[in-house]
Amino acid sequence: MNIIFIMSDTFRYDHCGFNGGANAKTPNLDRFAQESAVFDNAYSDNLPTLPNRASLLLGRCTWPELGWEPLPADKANLPQLLHEAGGYATALVGDTVPIFTGRSGYTRSFNYVKYEPGHAGRGNPPRLQKVEVDIKGYVPPGRPFKQVEQLVRYLKFRSDWKSAEDCLSARSVRAAIEWLDSRKNDDPFLLWLDMWDPHEPWDPWDDFARLYPKPDIGWLTYYPTGGTQKESGLTDEELQAARATYAAMVTQTDHFIGGLLEYLRGHGLMENTLVIFTTDHGTHLGKGQWGHGILRKSRPWPFEELAHTPLLIHHPEGHGAGRRFKTFVQPFDLTATMLDYAGLEIPGNMDGRSLLPVLAGKATDIRDCALAGHHNMGRGVFSRALYTEDWFYGEWHLTMRGSPLQDEILPPHLCDRRRDPYQLNNLLPDRIDTAKKIRARMIQYIEQTKAFQEGKMAMLMDPGMKTGPNF
Repeated sequence: MNIIFIMSDTFRYDHCGFNGGANAKTPNLDRFAQESAVFDNAYSDNLPTLPNRASLLLGRCTWPELGWEPLPADKANLPQLLHEAGGYATALVGDTVPIFTGRSGYTRSFNYVKYEPGHAGRGNPPRLQKVEVDIKGYVPPGRPFKQVEQLVRYLKFRSDWKSAEDCLSARSVRAAIEWLDSRKNDDPFLLWLDMWDPHEPWDPWDDFARLYPKPDIGWLTYYPTGGTQKESGLTDEELQAARATYAAMVTQTDHFIGGLLEYLRGHGLMENTLVIFTTDHGTHLGKGQWGHGILRKSRPWPFEELAHTPLLIHHPEGHGAGRRFKTFVQPFDLTATMLDYAGLEIPGNMDGRSLLPVLAGKATDIRDCALAGHHNMGRGVFSRALYTEDWFYGEWHLTMRGSPLQDEILPPHLCDRRRDPYQLNNLLPDRIDTAKKIRARMIQYIEQTKAFQEGKMAMLMDPGMKTGPNF
């Protein structure tokens, strides 16, 4: 009755071979997909990193209840419930900076926590503080570069690396295996492995970088400046190089996840463990389907390339293995699934629905749509969108005068998911009746969440936001 939850960061759905993606090689996850249930319509409800993990830990739709802020201490979370009610040992290991640092509260209730520092150069040991690094070759020549301090810290941290085994993904996987090896009894456990890769810095080892030929642009795109192409100043060739570097990071991440999966197979843990792989979101990589003209997660646009997430679930009894499922899934449904697998009741203040009946063939779906959006993260804008089988509807709201994004608020979007899966062609104003119908379904979805019913979504009571834009 063990559970292993493998959480990556910034892993695009269309860069997974098992999803038909040809943008990157993922041989280890492809093999795992053959042993697992593959879900085609998993979407993150609350973007990006911390809000997504809040939904996972609390089992709630946290949009827009929570943004980039500490995890509330007044609500029971997944490790707490598994430990107190199920007798589970709970461990959190990884290198995802925001959940381990500061006073985020995201490590709360885990019995064991191991943080591998280094991403963004945070946590450099004293011996590396005085290391001199030359950033030439890592920044675009003759153009502004916003991440200089961040880049310098990171280059100091990696200055003594000898091989790919020194990178953060490798260290996090080793820490997970060390914890598994250290267990002294047969009590059930939850192991949550939280890897920040393939999040930037996009720093693939040569073994992986050479798999993706790219133009020689004269510098390495570890930290390409986010924003529009005009803001970043990147040429089309530089964007092409950045995409190749990101693809190499995906393959490198897949390689180290494969190491953990091989360990589980070799130690018989696949036979008594529910293993889940997913991510929090994708990323923007440039024009068109690559990212609506945006690089990195620099705009609150919950389009396909950002909100769609890969999801694999391996059930030890083989339920759903080798099959693809169309049901919509949200992060908080994974919380309910893990609690259900542990034999625990899903608390009444959670929104999640267990996927175990779907895996066992007792149900075909748990949802017919999914919410995606950004909480107001201090930039004066929040977004919300609904994905259904046929349609995407999204809208953006300005909540603060003087917002740096106030001139970039997009008009409401209605897109045909079957013909336009990346939401590149807005059908409004020609399909107003359809837009009103999908928007009404979105409002209904939101009003059914526990956060709304508890009065946590006050922004929705503004008439302009409740009744919608003037189409």
